[in-house]
Parts: sequence; structure tokens; C-alpha cells
Amino acid sequence: MFPTFKAVSFNSMFQAVHVFDLAGEPSRARVSADGRLAAATVFISGHGYSGVGFSTRAAIFDLVSSTTLVDNLENFTVTKDGQPFRKTDFNFWGVTFAKDDDRFYATLASAGINYLVEGSVSGRLMRVLRQGVECPSLAPDGQRLVFKSRVVSNTGPHWQLHVWNLKTGSEITINESRSVDDQAEWLDADHVLYGLPRNIEGSASWDIWTARADGTGMPRRFVSNASSPCVVRPGMEAASGTKEIQPSQNTLANQILPPSASSTAIILQTSNFFRLGKNAPVLR
Repeated sequence: MFPTFKAVSFNSMFQAVHVFDLAGEPSRARVSADGRLAAATVFISGHGYSGVGFSTRAAIFDLVSSTTLVDNLENFTVTKDGQPFRKTDFNFWGVTFAKDDDRFYATLASAGINYLVEGSVSGRLMRVLRQGVECPSLAPDGQRLVFKSRVVSNTGPHWQLHVWNLKTGSEITINESRSVDDQAEWLDADHVLYGLPRNIEGSASWDIWTARADGTGMPRRFVSNASSPCVVRPGMEAASGTKEIQPSQNTLANQILPPSASSTAIILQTSNFFRLGKNAPVLR
């Protein structure tokens, strides 16, 4: 029997709303700020980003209409330096959405080079912005991206977290010496969250860590025995904002925080409200 994979979205009461078929083993998932769009990256072949010869597929779903908007980002038109850019070895992964439910950022890999692309869902277009970027995550202010970048190491693949300012082009290295093979999340305007395995023999445990986005300070353990953090922000804006949470049918906001809450909620181990599962999902 061959395994099948599904993606399940949940409403504010954690009831299953939509189920989508996936083409392979799931890896990354993100939901847009207002809960309308979701993206999932799956492995068509291979099981990790550190190997060679793996193949991924990134899809985008509309959680309101329960439709697949984009079956495969490889079908989009891509430009690089103003010219058409198309190769047979394209792989896309690590989608992150802007607030307008149209613009997004993702990783494009080709010929051993990882590119940051900016895309439009409605226009089915993408353009290459720069090299050396994997698994971007857009900050609440919409001006910065945190991402992982592979660095040379004698001990094997090693990823370092960086923050890139889309407006100024300035780049900061996060003060984290360990390899972070994760799509980081923004805790607030000043801190990022990411998962790290404990690397203890016989243990598969992960912890969530946090570090300052300006490259100062020391990382600290944020939550033990957890992974896949997702931050629910008041008004779906920056944590310092004053708007109240407006729960939509595709968020867990009103289950975690009352509508009048002014603090930030952290949801763990839910793949950003977009649960990915092997075989038929078990819903409780």
C-alpha cells in the first residue's frame, strides 16, 4: 500500500473545514495573515533539503472557497534580471505571504543555487530578487525577511539565520551558531522563533528557540518539546499594534485569546493552523 497525504484546515473551534490532497510528503506550511490563503511544500522525491536529487512541489490553496489556486509554482512565469528564466530542474519551497493575499516570497532552487523570488498569485508571475535564501518568512511590518542560508561546513550541511531588509537591502546575521533547518517565524517585531532538534541519541524531541532579529543578545529556549510555532497577532498585525483580534473561520484566534485580547498568542505543533498528515487524518 502506498501512503497518501492530506492537508487539513481548521476553524476557530479546531473543527476540520477543508481537506486537500497533497502530491507527496509534506514539509513546510504557511497561512496568510487573514487566514484566506495557505501554502504547502511537499517532497515528490527525497526527504530533506540537505541531500541532492530531491524534488519538491509548492501549492497554494484558498481556504475560503476550498479550492486549489496553484497546483504547482513551477507553472508560474519566472524572470531573472528582467529576462525569462526557465530550467527543467526548478524546485520551489518555503512560501510566505504578504498581507494583500497576492504577493508572496519563496525559495527557487536551480543548478545548485537557491534564489529568493517574489511572486503574484493573481498574475502567476515570479521574479528573482537575490541568491542564497531558503525558507523566507515575512516580518509583521512587511519590510523584512528572516531566512536560512547554507554556509560551508566540514561537518555537513549548516544553515545560518539572517534578516534582510527589503527596503534598504541591509542584512543582519542572527546570533545563533547552531544549524537551523527550519522556516523561522516572527514572534514580534524584534524576535524570531525557530525549531532545533535536541540531538540526543534515541530522542526525536525538538524545542522552540527565540533570538533577537537585530543580531544582538543570546538565543534562549522559548518552549520545550515543541515545534512548528505560529504566532496569532491582535488584529493580525504586529504584536505592538492596538487593534483587537478579529477571528476568522480559518484561525484559532478566538480559541486562544478572547476578542478583546491585546497580547500575542503562540500556537505550537499545528503547522500554522494547516495540519499536514500521512494517510487519512484522524480528527478529534
